[in-house]
Amino acid sequence: MTAMFVNLPVSDLERSKAFYSAIGFTINPHFTDHNAACIVVEEDHSALMLLMRDYFQTFTERPIADPATTVVTVTAIFLDTREAVDAAVGNGLAAGGSEVQPPLTTASCTSDSSPTPTATSSSSATWTRPPRRTARRPS
Repeated sequence: MTAMFVNLPVSDLERSKAFYSAIGFTINPHFTDHNAACIVVEEDHSALMLLMRDYFQTFTERPIADPATTVVTVTAIFLDTREAVDAAVGNGLAAGGSEVQPPLTTASCTSDSSPTPTATSSSSATWTRPPRRTARRPS
């Protein structure tokens, strides 16, 4: 595989671009216009495509889920330190995300006993590792 683009429907493209930029991602202008924005996850390999809901609908006849009532995807973003997780959460909240549950004190999403923090993003994003913080990305 040479590249992967994961498509996500959004209702406010500018707000969504600001959110992903605030948590540390860059926007690829070659795949960005008024209908979509390319959020670079790994240069020349993987990206999120944020598509306006009307434009996203042109790719399917099935209804698009409402992120206010339905979780469609959970995407993990691995960060190096607890501080990086806290910074990403803070920046995401400042860019329009919302905290949807209080921090938890249990660890999850680790493959060994090392304290590798992770952050996830979806219609109901969950930031994991003690204490867990949750933020919802703008839709």
